[in-house]
Amino acid sequence: PGVSRSRTRMALQVFGFVLGLAALAYCIYLVVSNPTYLQQLARLGAAPAWLLAALFALSAAATATSAMVFRATLKPVRIITIADGLAINAFCTLLGNVTFKLSLIARIVLHKTRHHLALGTILSWLAGTALVIVISLAPALAATLWIREVNAGWWVMTVAGTIALGVVCVLLARRFAPAERWSSFTHSLPAPLERLAHIPFAIKRQHGLRTVASPWAMAEALCWRGMDLAAQVIRFWLVAQALGVEMTWAQCMIAATSYFFIQSASPTGALGAREGLTAAILTAAGAHAITVVLAVSVIESITNIFLGVAGGKRGP
Repeated sequence: PGVSRSRTRMALQVFGFVLGLAALAYCIYLVVSNPTYLQQLARLGAAPAWLLAALFALSAAATATSAMVFRATLKPVRIITIADGLAINAFCTLLGNVTFKLSLIARIVLHKTRHHLALGTILSWLAGTALVIVISLAPALAATLWIREVNAGWWVMTVAGTIALGVVCVLLARRFAPAERWSSFTHSLPAPLERLAHIPFAIKRQHGLRTVASPWAMAEALCWRGMDLAAQVIRFWLVAQALGVEMTWAQCMIAATSYFFIQSASPTGALGAREGLTAAILTAAGAHAITVVLAVSVIESITNIFLGVAGGKRGP
């Protein structure tokens, strides 16, 4: 039964990855078969050098700030060097395009060998980082969908919502960090959930809670996430301007959050799924920006190949 389940999971991974490639191929077909789309891409090729340099710099900044989010959330448990954080994140971001969860596996292996972190600690830390990402994205996305434009009200709702969620997260984490409170909490859970509290991930829950219980680590991580999101939104806006595609700041926000979330959450690799779903979401939001999504993907891929190879050369 175990072998059968393993083969089924592997088959699903391959199937999902093939679907992603098919979605990417369809997006490319839509572009090359439409003269208007081809003219838009030609404008990017004729863009001034400073604009292209800015787009590559923003892609590098997004990868770098993402690495700093991981580093900030780990600080209460272990401080790693900035160079290590940047190199590992760049390499894992590159692997995130393909299937079989190679990005997650590489991140675990590299941090175990280089920083001697236990598996449970790594998984708890990654869960804490994922929580920080949700806290940073949810208010911005909610404000965008509610207000539908980036104005003073949007900024108030986004900043206030992010701070409020961060404070609540820190307070809850600090409440359950002591072992006796965690034990009391798990004993009150239904039997299946109580058993989950004894797996290695949960056994290291103190480390996981420490990553989000520190107000300073939370504040730093959210600041880096804000800069990461800003870099991605500006990148979409600049590409749209270069291609002559009309996109509002709100649509650029939707594009950036969708692109990032799909890239992070896709279980079978980001390639294809990221581009196809982001383009579909933008179409639903009133922006026909498939060329913008593909251009951003190409620019980011080139940047990540360079950074990923450079990061991989650092070795364990």
